[in-house]
Amino acid sequence: MLKADQLQQDPRVLAAKETLLEAVREHSASITGPKAPDPNLAHKFEAQAEESTAVRGRGLALPYLASGLGNGAWVELTDGSVKLDFISGIGVHILGHSHPLIVESGIDAALTDTVMQGNLQMGYDSIELGRLLLDLANQEGADLGHCFLSTSGAMANENALKVAFQAKAPATRVLAFEGAFAGRSMATAQITARAAYRKGLPSTLSVDRVPYFDHRDPEASTRAALQAIDGHLSKFPGEHALMVVEPILGEGGFYPGNSAYF
Repeated sequence: MLKADQLQQDPRVLAAKETLLEAVREHSASITGPKAPDPNLAHKFEAQAEESTAVRGRGLALPYLASGLGNGAWVELTDGSVKLDFISGIGVHILGHSHPLIVESGIDAALTDTVMQGNLQMGYDSIELGRLLLDLANQEGADLGHCFLSTSGAMANENALKVAFQAKAPATRVLAFEGAFAGRSMATAQITARAAYRKGLPSTLSVDRVPYFDHRDPEASTRAALQAIDGHLSKFPGEHALMVVEPILGEGGFYPGNSAYF
């Protein structure tokens, strides 16, 4: 056996994991509903908010600093309040706050020395995760052959753009939806529809907009999208390398398309 396998199966490790998970479940279970801020913690919270501004160089977007514990959609803040997380931490808490599976995976990651999975130094965990993601995706009829792990959505999109541009060179234009969100990096900020994210940045991509699906008028919105695409392709023949497609448009709300539209 590898030394790493021996560590994973060490009775002390298994017992410690169960003790930690039991403690998290016990304390998390007491968070069951909304709670007003604790006046005794107000000064501490204000100091933390000021420290955040000093460290980050800008203030908090919302008066929100999580304590490190929650229960499902409920999350405890450092002012002692408990609030509902309506956006799942922008997607990263989709299983819920302090979920035992997430806690356990964090423990396992620490035990397996998983600090980073990169192109130069990889652990076997990344192969297992990649295979799992491919198997899950292909269960529903996809035909994905490869999985490349990235550190963020913007970085994943940046790499996807590079692949598409290299495959379709010399084409350089991009089709994207009105109201699109692809990230805030130099390239993805051009695709993201909100102009404020591009303020002060040089233009790095030429992006042509396509109207998104409107559930109030499916047929008309679909026709409008097709007409826009035809217009862009006619105006710039052979110049489009890719189209960025969002099954659910997320900038400024959550707007789903449907199969017929796509």
